[in-house]
Amino acid sequence: MAIGAILFIIWIIIVRRWFIMDPVPKKKPALKIYYNKQAAESFVNRLEQLGYFRYADAADIDLLKKDMVKNYAPDAELTGIWDDEKEAPKEYRYYSCDGEDVYEDGGILALLNNLKPTFDKLNFKCDVTDYFADWDSNKKWLNQGLTMNGTPYIIFKNFPRAGWAEAPKRIAEILNAELAKQNIKEKIYLISIDNDGRLIFLTEELYQYIYSVYQNPYWKPLELNEWATVMEVEPMIL
Repeated sequence: MAIGAILFIIWIIIVRRWFIMDPVPKKKPALKIYYNKQAAESFVNRLEQLGYFRYADAADIDLLKKDMVKNYAPDAELTGIWDDEKEAPKEYRYYSCDGEDVYEDGGILALLNNLKPTFDKLNFKCDVTDYFADWDSNKKWLNQGLTMNGTPYIIFKNFPRAGWAEAPKRIAEILNAELAKQNIKEKIYLISIDNDGRLIFLTEELYQYIYSVYQNPYWKPLELNEWATVMEVEPMIL
């Protein structure tokens, strides 16, 4: 009887432990850090006032705005929607710019081709000739360059290492110089680095506004020299 009583008490303790005192907790919903819908709507409305969606198809603007409101996160990065059919972002501004891909053989030309939908929206002339990329297997360095709209540019000169950061910065510098020559107010700004790299076309006014709202320097658009400082990219000798 004593053993039976002890076993019964143990059984009662187990039942109370698992089914009464410690029920399985409900899963808590994930929280959106820093999310504020009113702030998100205000941000997106201001972007629209400043012309952020001016190149988007009219039918896509509401979708883009809703997506940006939903994913608003000043501690992270801007968002966009990729159009698989057009092979371009729906707002024609925000592109992936994988530094490894851009640096690899043919990567510069591939990037320029990827940006063509936005070039067309901007009426930007981008005629590339005399492209070369010469790797010296003895000296272990790269010489690379091209001519854009009649102006010759050096991309790499006797460059001895992988240029995952340097290649996006250099082609952005070249494109910004050509955009300015054609009196186009949009410029390229860089975001993040290496395989996480992005680029975005912005006017000065749009850039200043986004810069004031988004706080993470590794994930917000940066002017090229500031980007190089933040990402610790050494200047090249050309």
